[in-house]
Amino acid sequence: MLVVRKGQSENCYYLQQEKPAKRSVKKKKTAWGKYLVVLLVLGYVLFSFGRVEWQIYCLDKQIKTYEYQRQLLQIENAALEIRAKKLHDQEYIETLARESLGLIKSGEKVLMEAKNGNNED
Repeated sequence: MLVVRKGQSENCYYLQQEKPAKRSVKKKKTAWGKYLVVLLVLGYVLFSFGRVEWQIYCLDKQIKTYEYQRQLLQIENAALEIRAKKLHDQEYIETLARESLGLIKSGEKVLMEAKNGNNED
């Protein structure tokens, strides 16, 4: 900016460029506080996301375990249904009774397994 200045004599005027006033030199503050806040928020979001992913992983694992147990129970249930149907058959009941109680039919011969014995009498 140009300013008219009065010289040493009264009739003497001259133009002089005025220098801007010196401002106090302030060091730029780094935005450490802002960076820290952003970093903390980002860390919290990542932690929360990781925790949710871990819960999902554990629940998926439980689901697979329960599905496996369900399949085993379905197989066991099918076997029990077959056995229940057999229990209505008279021949099966008779065979089961003879095996568990040692009963025999009339005219049947009983075979017994021979045991090796050392009689030292």
